[in-house]
Amino acid sequence: MTHIILIIRAKPLLLETQEDPRTPREISSGINLGRLHVRDAIQGARGFCQRAIIVASAHTVVVEYEPPYVRLTPRQYQVLFGLCDGKRARTISAEMGISCRMVYQYASELKERFHQPTNYLVLVKAYEYGMIDKAPVPTRKKTLRFRRRQ
Repeated sequence: MTHIILIIRAKPLLLETQEDPRTPREISSGINLGRLHVRDAIQGARGFCQRAIIVASAHTVVVEYEPPYVRLTPRQYQVLFGLCDGKRARTISAEMGISCRMVYQYASELKERFHQPTNYLVLVKAYEYGMIDKAPVPTRKKTLRFRRRQ
């Protein structure tokens, strides 16, 4: 079960909680895409967009009446979560049923939307914004080693 906490910035500050059987990723992406709406505690608040932030350590999603930090498409969320899980483009493309080239295109669009030059920095920014539930781990690239001739 995932805890959902709705924060309403009014005077006085209102908090509303509920339980949901879905994963934090499903809830977060659904809210940020506008497909899922946490129940309204205020009359007439239905038209406002909501922003979801994942708190992975507490298996919780915090929801506010604010626009998302970065607007993404459903496919971009799938690629973002695949990158977060450390999957390669070939694996992501097989799961999504698209070509590897399209995965690279979506990754490029993510870099543009987050204003970051690398996939790792996109993941760092997404983690800061609470859009993903795992802290990114830098990957080590193999370095070339040259042997000295004797």
